[in-house]
Amino acid sequence: MRGPGKKRSAKNLEGRVDLLEAQLQRTDVLEDSGYNLPKDDDPLAVPRTIPETEAGIGKSEESVDLESRLRQIYPVFLHPENHMRSLQDLKRAAQEDQKSPEGFAPLVSQYMLRYALENTYDEITGICPIFDLPTLVRLNAEQHAVSSTHPAGNPARWAILSTWIAMGMRLRTVRGSEDEFNHLVKSYYRNAVLVLPDLILQPANVETIQALLFMAVFAEGMEDHRSFVMLVTNAIRQIELLAQRLSGASDRCERESYQRLTSFARLQDRKVAEKYGLTSMLNSVSI
Repeated sequence: MRGPGKKRSAKNLEGRVDLLEAQLQRTDVLEDSGYNLPKDDDPLAVPRTIPETEAGIGKSEESVDLESRLRQIYPVFLHPENHMRSLQDLKRAAQEDQKSPEGFAPLVSQYMLRYALENTYDEITGICPIFDLPTLVRLNAEQHAVSSTHPAGNPARWAILSTWIAMGMRLRTVRGSEDEFNHLVKSYYRNAVLVLPDLILQPANVETIQALLFMAVFAEGMEDHRSFVMLVTNAIRQIELLAQRLSGASDRCERESYQRLTSFARLQDRKVAEKYGLTSMLNSVSI
């Protein structure tokens, strides 16, 4: 059975899909293929330091309360005492000599990635509302339990986590400093691209479709239009194959996840048709 937190998460995701569908009715949404990146003064941008109290001055209750609230807002890896070390860890992981023979960049630690998931969840699901947080936390734990340097037999899980790191960094990068982090973003997205043949060829399942759609959203934000169309097209074909298998299934959670995926995929399918003049593919798929 699903807990109340997962039910609320699913309801919120359905609302975000409806919101995106309403926004898609406006032509300006189709014309804007990039992310809404933070402005220079965005308090959530990376890198970020929290001003320290001057030495010798006692902290008032208000300042203590403010510090407490900041600690809740900012993930641990962005705190002044931690964020430089964490950025260095990311840069070191993306270096060629740290990569596996296949070219995979190792994931950040399970602890750091969990904070990244929690603190970028609202932003990323505002763009791609196909994940619930408990599932992401589970995927993170399962991946690190077997390997932080290799997909370990689950390319969809690896692609989702790697793309999340890439998109989270891109969304939290201050305008003007993109070049400094561009190599990191590309390294983690490349993790997902390297398992793309496995995603396309393996049996259709919910996580595989999530990975393909998530990568498609990232590609669109990077203005990689060909990859966007290709990833959406493959996700739709997987949805069609999964519909055949789920037609007689009784797992309600899987069916609900599939319905959310189908709703979001229809939006992307409509984008492909209207923006690139291609034929819409996902019109009558249902279970």
